[in-house]
Amino acid sequence: MPLCTTPARFSADLRLDTELVRLQHEFTDKPSRVRLTVRAQLVDLKKQRVIALREIEEVEPAAADNAYAGVAAANRALQRALVRLVEFSIDALR
Repeated sequence: MPLCTTPARFSADLRLDTELVRLQHEFTDKPSRVRLTVRAQLVDLKKQRVIALREIEEVEPAAADNAYAGVAAANRALQRALVRLVEFSIDALR
C-alpha cells in the first residue's frame, strides 16, 4: 500500500520538537549498555516561544555484547524515554 504523499493541513497551538542527541552501545563496562539521549522542547506557536525544554537520558544494560542485545536494550530505553517525554509534555502544560 503506498504512503500518503499529500501534506496534512491543520492548525496547532503547540509543537513538540525532538532531537536524537545520542544513541550508542557502550562496551566500557560489563555488561555493555545502551545510552539514549533525546532533547525535547515544547513550543507555543502563537507566541513563538519555547515553553519548556528538557534532555531525557536513559541507560539500559544489554544482555550480551552483541548487536542483537544492543537493539533489544535500545528498545527498552526508548520505551522509558517515550514515557518520560509524555510526562514532560503534560507537566509543561500544567
